Amino acid sequence: MRSYEPYLITTKSEETYSGVLKKDTADEVVLATGPGAEVRITRADITEMRPGTVSVMPAGLEQQMMKQELAHLLAFLKSTKWGPR
Repeated sequence: MRSYEPYLITTKSEETYSGVLKKDTADEVVLATGPGAEVRITRADITEMRPGTVSVMPAGLEQQMMKQELAHLLAFLKSTKWGPR
């Protein structure tokens, strides 16, 4: 499990949640749905769980940064556990 990939979960009550998989156990799944926000879903309530296709990176972030700032961010991400493996 890579902790930065988005997931979509649909429940028996037809609610859909999108977020980063924070915890995945036999009894429950915890999704981080935003800064400081998470949702706990019991396994018994899940009807579908699949990888999401939308990045958790805010849309247009790269356009709000100067090229050097973006280069520094990419270098930082590559040097941490969040970078590609």
